[in-house]
Amino acid sequence: MTELADVKLPQRTQFLDGKFPGDKYVDAVRQAYEEIVFWPKNLFKLPSGHVGKAFVHEKARLLEAMTPGNPLEPIALKSVALMEHLLLQKTKHNSKRKTMLPVLKDA
Repeated sequence: MTELADVKLPQRTQFLDGKFPGDKYVDAVRQAYEEIVFWPKNLFKLPSGHVGKAFVHEKARLLEAMTPGNPLEPIALKSVALMEHLLLQKTKHNSKRKTMLPVLKDA
């Protein structure tokens, strides 16, 4: 049996997302996740076409990052959970999909 003291914890994430250091990125994702999990689910349906495919592709990329040694491993699953809430959240209860599509294209 492995003792808890023998378990090696991963070092802080070392990567750059643009000019944003990895450790700050990890902290921002964790903080956003802790807040967003309590939001009411008020989401658009996933759009079809190029925008929908790009959304699914990015989720798949993050899920693939859940491999040991990948710099995004510590935050990959939380990032996948955040994507829907941040990118598909309706700004108003009666928001229309056609107003959301240009925003998703730019994201």
